[in-house]
Amino acid sequence: SDPHDKLKMDFAKALAETINKADAKGRFDRLIVAAPPKVLGELRQKLSKTAHAKILRELDKDLIGSSDKQLAKQFADDLLL
Repeated sequence: SDPHDKLKMDFAKALAETINKADAKGRFDRLIVAAPPKVLGELRQKLSKTAHAKILRELDKDLIGSSDKQLAKQFADDLLL
């Protein structure tokens, strides 16, 4: 398999573990998740049921090159809740 894909999947697994731990400690009530489709799918599989239930919005898009201004615009409606 592609080493770059493996790194992405390893990152998704590590991110899910971090989110699950934060959820178990009550560190968030809602979650917005943005990731490329393949990574987002892997993340969904690794999230606990309680963490997954707190997802407010999922965006299957790679936003790595986005500026702070672009990100703020992308999530403006979500951040007003």
